[in-house]
Amino acid sequence: MRKCWLIPILLILLTSGCWDVQDIRNRSFVTAIGIDATQDADGPKYKITFEVVKPAGVRPDAQTPASIIHTLEADSINMAIELLHARVGRPVTLAHLTVILIGEEKAKEEDFRHIADFFFRQPEVQKRVRVLFVHQAEAMELLKTKPTYEPYLSAHLVTLAQLDNKQSIVRTNPLIEFLLDLRRTNGKGLASRILVAEGDIPIRHGAAIFNRWKLSGWLSSSETQAANWIVGDINATVEGKKADSVYTYLVEQKSVRLVPHINGDKISFTVKLHTDGTILQQQGEPFDLSDPAETAQLESLLSQTIKKQVEGAIAKAQQEFAIDYLGFGIALNRRHPDIYQDMDWDTIFPSVPINVEVNSLVTRTGLSP
Repeated sequence: MRKCWLIPILLILLTSGCWDVQDIRNRSFVTAIGIDATQDADGPKYKITFEVVKPAGVRPDAQTPASIIHTLEADSINMAIELLHARVGRPVTLAHLTVILIGEEKAKEEDFRHIADFFFRQPEVQKRVRVLFVHQAEAMELLKTKPTYEPYLSAHLVTLAQLDNKQSIVRTNPLIEFLLDLRRTNGKGLASRILVAEGDIPIRHGAAIFNRWKLSGWLSSSETQAANWIVGDINATVEGKKADSVYTYLVEQKSVRLVPHINGDKISFTVKLHTDGTILQQQGEPFDLSDPAETAQLESLLSQTIKKQVEGAIAKAQQEFAIDYLGFGIALNRRHPDIYQDMDWDTIFPSVPINVEVNSLVTRTGLSP
């Protein structure tokens, strides 16, 4: 009889289930965080906007919005999350955080290390989360825009990011890579830019320039394409122009080297850039690409076009900003660490002579009439 009593007890213990598992419908999924400066200098340090996705709202037949926007002010990001928890009344998780947006004013005043420190200490947060800096607007303002094709904004921004490898006009830099770049250069580098266009449409192009861990300026889309010849892994489409003719060249492979030269106490560089790709279109007077001599003429035209872009990017860094966000100091430190460590590179960089050599090849011509 005693054995009969034990059987029900064992069944209860073995079939008790996962009592501590929480239904996803009862959790708050933060997919985007916007960080802005507050207006009151004596008040809280951060104005933080959260995009919280509602699982039920993502369904195609949902009648409610897919996300809710909450803006809170606090002295720390963690305190803002606690306030969010108290407001929504559900456990808050950052496991699905995909985008961090930082407003222009906050990026200019705050050392980026202070912001990144919080996210690197959170085991839930993926270190390849995207970091975008908002040009001429607050992150809160951008998070309140309505995407056209996606149910909530962070999904739209992730979709845009998936196109980065096909665009040369953007600077793509996930959190971990951007922070590593800044650490190697004592706070200098290029980050992703986003802005709000007419009609409240978020657009990604251009780049944010950092110096001493703070936002220092911006690059337009064309200036970013020029800088990406040196710092980016992105292939580009180039338009070579001669008189009234235009030749569209798709760069499919690229290699670049920054070669330092030491002559006594003088330093100079040569940028050696090699590209090869295909001709997408010839408008106007075409080159006969079956003739090696005419192909060589077109390659020379394309090489000169790219060379001017690279020289423009270098002039921008040296003359306008006097910030080495293109990585020349890294190249010098890699080749000649003893020389680099003994100099004030930030002071020297704007006057360093830099020569550019470009060799562009047309290895595929596509179909021609």
